[in-house]
Amino acid sequence: WSSDVCSSDLYGPDARFSALGVCNGTPVSFTDLSVTDGIHPIIKWTWDYGDGITKNYTSPPFIYTYADTGLYSIKMTLQDSYGCKDSIKRNSYLLVSKPFSGFVQSDTVICPGQEVSFQDTSIGHDLNYLWSFGDGSQSNARNPSYTYNVAGNYNPRLTITDVNGCMDSTTDHILHVGKPVARFQMSRSEEHTSELQSPCNLVCRLLLEKK
Repeated sequence: WSSDVCSSDLYGPDARFSALGVCNGTPVSFTDLSVTDGIHPIIKWTWDYGDGITKNYTSPPFIYTYADTGLYSIKMTLQDSYGCKDSIKRNSYLLVSKPFSGFVQSDTVICPGQEVSFQDTSIGHDLNYLWSFGDGSQSNARNPSYTYNVAGNYNPRLTITDVNGCMDSTTDHILHVGKPVARFQMSRSEEHTSELQSPCNLVCRLLLEKK
């Protein structure tokens, strides 16, 4: 065969493919969209997966599982029964992802009616957010603020979803909402002091108790 013939419009395949990003540990299915010259079928596919691994195939399917997360460049090379070849490379084409959720909150103990701020510290690509505040209320903001009106213990939860649909959630924060109860103790030596004495001079101890 002649390379001139293969490079002309008469013979040779036209290499094309597609693939969708996946979550880490999920097999990737590569779809060959190549077009033949109508006479000579494709007999060999060589896939360079961009992670140092290259594999040869004589027929579909083309399925591969990546060992690590990353944004990979993919190259596919074809050869038809006439010996003509074609290749295509897509740079930074395939994302294998694993998001990590995380957040910090402004307080852990508050009074009813007090606002709490939540700050996202998650890692991932094009994240969507779902906050569950533990009382049935939710938010899709990245860094929401929320007011708790009812006393109790709450476990705020953040669930993130990335561009590949991969998810992660965090709920390791406890929030106590309650009213403090003030008490004081007075030493016997000051029980009979003048009523004009300032209460600040008494031996007092303020106790904040959680209901």
